Amino acid sequence: MYAPPLQPGCPWSALSLLAPPNVDWCEAPLCSWVVEPANTWSNIAYLLVALLLWRRSQGKTGRGLGLFAPAMLLTGLFSLVYHASYNFFTQFFDFVGMFLWLGLLLAINRARLGAAGGGAIARDLGFVVAGGSVLVVLFYLLGIPIQLIVLGLIFVLLGQEIACSRRPDRPDDYRWYAVMLVLLASASVFSALDVTRVFCDPDNHFLQGHATWHLLSALSMGAGYMFYEQLGARGRG
Repeated sequence: MYAPPLQPGCPWSALSLLAPPNVDWCEAPLCSWVVEPANTWSNIAYLLVALLLWRRSQGKTGRGLGLFAPAMLLTGLFSLVYHASYNFFTQFFDFVGMFLWLGLLLAINRARLGAAGGGAIARDLGFVVAGGSVLVVLFYLLGIPIQLIVLGLIFVLLGQEIACSRRPDRPDDYRWYAVMLVLLASASVFSALDVTRVFCDPDNHFLQGHATWHLLSALSMGAGYMFYEQLGARGRG
């Protein structure tokens, strides 16, 4: 359930021996400050999309829209540092970044479903990040795949949207939502093919299945922003 530690004497080897990551991706770890080059530099896709979302969100008044770019920026930075360093301590923050993004969508959906009170989105976002972070440590210690937490949050997110679609103020256009789901599903397939070694060339440090996950999921997050921007523009945010 845990990845093999790095060779003694390599950068990050002490941390990887003390607390290895909970998953062994296909890319062969290098004895370098950047342990997994393909899985590391592919996170630049998140940073570029975050920049585009920041520029696009300027002046927008939809609920929570101003938080999309910072959440995506942190998702990319935390993932980049984790894949460069190859240990559980930085992997923990990789999951925090994912909780920031998913928590934002979950919080906005709660508001769409009628959650009232000032600061509801910030409160719900904080709850998801804090609760998810506790589960990450617990799952790691118990040897349970941490990735199941993210999968569970995605299912909750889909359930929320089904509930929102049955309300009188439901969106008229779900095209961006469909694009988001297709991209996310495609990204998940590449990630699964990577970890199961179906699509795997360990010595290819330019293209990996998990690196493709980064690229496609970054585009998926951009499509998700477009869907929620549409809601804000129509007064449904």
